[in-house]
Amino acid sequence: MLKFAPSAIYLFIALSLGVSSYTYLGQNIETLRIQSLLSKRELNKTRDLAPVAEQVVKDSQQGYFTTAHDLTMRAKLLQWHDYLNGNNASAQQIDTLLKQSRNLRPSWAPTYLELYRQAVGAGDQSAVEHYLQLAMQFGPQQKRTKLAYIEHIFSRWPQASLDEKVHASQELIRLASKWNYKQQVSDMIHYSNAKVEMCNLLRFNQIAPKSCR
Repeated sequence: MLKFAPSAIYLFIALSLGVSSYTYLGQNIETLRIQSLLSKRELNKTRDLAPVAEQVVKDSQQGYFTTAHDLTMRAKLLQWHDYLNGNNASAQQIDTLLKQSRNLRPSWAPTYLELYRQAVGAGDQSAVEHYLQLAMQFGPQQKRTKLAYIEHIFSRWPQASLDEKVHASQELIRLASKWNYKQQVSDMIHYSNAKVEMCNLLRFNQIAPKSCR
């Protein structure tokens, strides 16, 4: 039986931890770079996202990502890349990344919000309701969850109940009046199919987000 000196064992552990830390640091830096890209106000060109999106696909195929946040951020980047290209080419890859994220961190609301958006794009109403409910269960006070709920109710206004309509309308007015929500509300309205309805309600209440001007 082979025997190793304690110092050799400690050195091996230290090197292993060092490699793991270096890899994790690299992942964090790349995740921050993706967050920086996605935080830009004007995402109207694909040249910034295209090379990163290609690398995301390669890295995910190799099982490079290790955290739910890594996986969800890369799925979101691919969503934007498809949106800007006017296609749904990465749908399967996005679905895989998001479900891996969900499995790693099943109580994290952002993953369910992205799954909700995928379901909206696919027209799967059952999945839409399911994932939005989970996002509201695990992140009821998060800005993105509240805005997703409002957009969902306004987008299916004829099918919504009276209570849902009243609640969504009150929430939209309340959040649009808060300075720390103004940009997010404006962005949500800009990309919504129910933009006209939401803008009409806000104008009636003398609130004018940038996307309604």
